[in-house]
Amino acid sequence: MGKVDEVMNAYVENPARFAEIVNYGVFGNRKVIDPACLQELDSASRKKESPGKIRDVIKLYKEEALLVMIGIENQELINYVMPLRVMDYNVRSYERQRETITRIHAEKKDWNSSDEFVSGFAKEDRLKPVITLVVYYGKKPWDGARDLHGLLNITEDLEPYRDLIENYKIHLLEVRKITDFSGFSDELKRVFGFVKYQSDKEELKKYMEEHAELFEEVPEEDCEAIQVLADSKKLQKCIVDNREGKVTYMCKAIKDWEEENIAIGEKRGVKKGVKQGKDELLLSIVSKKITKGKTIPEIAEALEMSEDVIARIYRIAEKQMQEKSA
Repeated sequence: MGKVDEVMNAYVENPARFAEIVNYGVFGNRKVIDPACLQELDSASRKKESPGKIRDVIKLYKEEALLVMIGIENQELINYVMPLRVMDYNVRSYERQRETITRIHAEKKDWNSSDEFVSGFAKEDRLKPVITLVVYYGKKPWDGARDLHGLLNITEDLEPYRDLIENYKIHLLEVRKITDFSGFSDELKRVFGFVKYQSDKEELKKYMEEHAELFEEVPEEDCEAIQVLADSKKLQKCIVDNREGKVTYMCKAIKDWEEENIAIGEKRGVKKGVKQGKDELLLSIVSKKITKGKTIPEIAEALEMSEDVIARIYRIAEKQMQEKSA
């Protein structure tokens, strides 16, 4: 199990978060699942499954009008056989239920007919429904199959009979495509909002400014989830550097990350400017320093370049500035 799976499985194991995610991803943001009615399933029976065959998180929902097994599968990467994987999870859940029912009947010897005996299942027996939600945190849009038909080679000749070929759809929640966070708790607004906007620094900054109260002091669990889902090692380091005890000052971490990126960009721009002479980024950096009254020696020292090179760039930048002001 990878680090993302390990952390996010523990994170969504929380009944309140689990219910929120399922209500949004499966039930169209309707409050169908009450976290108080969620029960843990027997972990010992789950461990009997072979590696790779164990669903990330599964709970039993037991309420007066609804009895169902619900699972969440966390995905950082696209799995191109996800419909088959979900089918396998669900079939195994149904089969384990069937095995339990068969064993109980065998112990009680209460078959009502030879048909029930052969089936290992009474006419009135029923299985608990199973629902699996795939939660995808990845940067790329999900371009894998969303149902079994998406994996099948349904030729032109077979197309007229598509409806006759059994299908199996999956429930998929792409976190980066969430458009309305109003129904989520502060915890998921932090984590899911961060995932949605982290690839666009301006949008992330805007989101965090609009929800500043959520990101000022981020609790340990939320911080760990954000850190493991961050697609930048530099950002992960900034998060660690701004952690004090069980809280993290996320706004400060993002600011540090932004400043580090600017510094790295300037340094890369300088190196490129040495080769090209008229590089736009280098000209911009030198121009800004000129407006601050910096001399050629001071700029050369700050950028760790020779005064001859800076003098040449200085003249070009100064000329452009004069032309713009003319």
